[in-house]
Amino acid sequence: MNLFLIVLVCAYIALNFAVAEVYTAQDMKERFIIGQNIVGVFLTNIFYLPAWILKLIEYLYRRNNP
Repeated sequence: MNLFLIVLVCAYIALNFAVAEVYTAQDMKERFIIGQNIVGVFLTNIFYLPAWILKLIEYLYRRNNP
């Protein structure tokens, strides 16, 4: 059971890193916010919160280091 949870957490983290790497912030907005119902927006953005945070860090880094 512990191994399953470790694999599940690693997959969750890897998926968020992959989404943050592949999609731009505009792509994420179009896929996760626009055209979704309120429940979909809420749950999708909770799931992809680490990807949004990584995009914010990337934006702040690029803004301060041109």
